[in-house]
Amino acid sequence: MKLIIYFLVAILIFSSARAENFSPAFDEITLERTRCFGMGRCPAYKVVISGSGKVTYTGENFVKKVGIYTTTLLPQQVSELNQALREADYFSIPERVDCRMYATDQAGIITSVTINGAIHKIPRDTGCSDWPAKIRAFETNIEKIVNITQWRGPHGQLDKDVAKNIHAYMEPQSSESVDNLRQKAESGDTAAQYAMGVYYEIDNSHAEAAEWFSKAGNQGHGKSSVLMARLCDEGVVNNCDYKDVARWWRKAAYHGNKDAQGFIGVQYFKGDGFQIKPDYREAYFWLLLADKSPVMGPEPFYQGEVDVAAAASHLTPEQKAEVEARVKKWAPMPKTLEEQAKWLEQMAQQGNAHDKFLMGQMYVKGIDVPQNYEMAAKLFLQSAELGDAEAQDAIGRLYLTGQGVSQDYSSAAKWLEKAAKQNWYSSMYDLGKLYASGQGVKKNDERAWFWLAFGNSHLSERDEIGKRLSPERLKELFTLVNSCLGRIDRCQQIP
Repeated sequence: MKLIIYFLVAILIFSSARAENFSPAFDEITLERTRCFGMGRCPAYKVVISGSGKVTYTGENFVKKVGIYTTTLLPQQVSELNQALREADYFSIPERVDCRMYATDQAGIITSVTINGAIHKIPRDTGCSDWPAKIRAFETNIEKIVNITQWRGPHGQLDKDVAKNIHAYMEPQSSESVDNLRQKAESGDTAAQYAMGVYYEIDNSHAEAAEWFSKAGNQGHGKSSVLMARLCDEGVVNNCDYKDVARWWRKAAYHGNKDAQGFIGVQYFKGDGFQIKPDYREAYFWLLLADKSPVMGPEPFYQGEVDVAAAASHLTPEQKAEVEARVKKWAPMPKTLEEQAKWLEQMAQQGNAHDKFLMGQMYVKGIDVPQNYEMAAKLFLQSAELGDAEAQDAIGRLYLTGQGVSQDYSSAAKWLEKAAKQNWYSSMYDLGKLYASGQGVKKNDERAWFWLAFGNSHLSERDEIGKRLSPERLKELFTLVNSCLGRIDRCQQIP
């Protein structure tokens, strides 16, 4: 009997030990950052970590070290990776999520984990903000534990000596300790806030870096706004989507940052294939302005006079004179909220359709101006009438919720359909819901199914509506959606 008791106690002890110390360890973890497109400068590299702790890094593009480098983690670091793996509950994270909105041309982050021969791979598109926070945290933990900055370099192409002398980024320079620097940052000193952001980014602590860059950027520090745009663009800041990327670039440009102004000018010259269509007037304005602004950021994103001349070549003498007059009158955005509101309203009236939309977004979020849905609706409507798809989506949503305008499902459906027909996917979902419910439009299950299917979102709702259609009609609709090859303008017909 005693032997049986000892045996049971041994099993309990062994089981307890296994639960605490012998949780399944990984055989291999990989993380790969892919290139982004357009004007993006996203670092591209891959890290492979074996269960023994061997790390193989392959650098490809926009990184400090290009080529293959290896190192070996300490046992404690391998344990930290296993802990990060458990906290993320990695194998429970889906391989794809339904996104209400995609930002094209963003970088991808592909992770994979192998345990006892079982492989789980998650290709995360950073242009989608609907991924669970735990996958982002897992990615950050991997990069922090392997000290990715030794090969990739700090985000934002920061100068090489910044790690040795963080105080070089003070304006003016000083030799204060980090603790004193933090005190100045907490008291509102923008240069100190920027320096603290750089300090944390060197340590690969993206969240802390973003907190300080955001504070400095919101006070008009152009270089901080540029780095916030880059961090958002590279997908290392949580709850930061393509709209935030655009907002930070704009904020830097409005406060006089030459790099940001040049970047926006090139986007208007070439179009970014998503939100911004080519507009040579705006391209000429921003590129000309960039050449007249003080240099505040690292390397420029444009080719100086080449692009200015190229933009000018598309304009008549009268158009050039009009833009040049705008440049002469231009002054950076003021500091006080009241003055900022007037400045933004003036810029919106001078700018094109997308500028008006972006100003409206600031009023929605209360960024640089007091939150004002009525002003946002006014700007969205002006932009929507000029054909901006994102503004059509935005004003449609305000009509849905009754924010800044009287709730009107009919007007909501009108603008959402205009945006949807310009391939704006989130509008497709809302439009499909309206057709399913009969709000603002005549109820139509075929159209509801079509827009939900085409938007590739909330497929469970689409399938529920499909149950109300005949198998023959459902097959025809599937064929129709597939024949459009992902773009409404390719569809031969719309139900």
